[in-house]
Amino acid sequence: MRKAFVMLFVVLFLVTCKPVIPKPTETAEWACRPLPGNFRDSDLIGTWQPTDEAGVATDEIILREDGTYKQTYQQSNGYRYESVWNRWWIEHRISGGVYVHLEGMRYCHSTDEICARADGGGGDSLFYDPCEDRVLKMEGEVLLAVTGTQGTRDPSIIGAPKGIALMHIRPSLDTTSSFFVLKEE
Repeated sequence: MRKAFVMLFVVLFLVTCKPVIPKPTETAEWACRPLPGNFRDSDLIGTWQPTDEAGVATDEIILREDGTYKQTYQQSNGYRYESVWNRWWIEHRISGGVYVHLEGMRYCHSTDEICARADGGGGDSLFYDPCEDRVLKMEGEVLLAVTGTQGTRDPSIIGAPKGIALMHIRPSLDTTSSFFVLKEE
């Protein structure tokens, strides 16, 4: 009888317990190219354009000093989106990494369905950040990692103005990174 009670208790315990998923921490190592030693937050002000659209689409971002930005996205099939001026801000992480948060930005690096989300971001989709080796959601915003370009072998960002690029957080582990670079004016 006692063995039956213990077995019943163990079975009930295993059935009712949920696995514990560790929460992400802010102690990850920065795995992307370091920023130049003279980097300042003000280096982000300006017009950013993608490096890899190859005539299929353009996705331009204008970051202003007053903390607002505008996104203009256009596909070769005629689809065009231009945002109102939305809020952007900078996050300095314990890892040494720097991220730009663009509230309401449409994530047009993946599918048309995600790009068309009126509230921006990636909705419930999960994204992979190779700079801190983490999975995250971008609800109502797009997160871009600010990376250095010195020593890169990626031809799309070699010689980028100010030695920096903005990297899209990836839609999955098996996709490559895409970048924005400052437009020379």
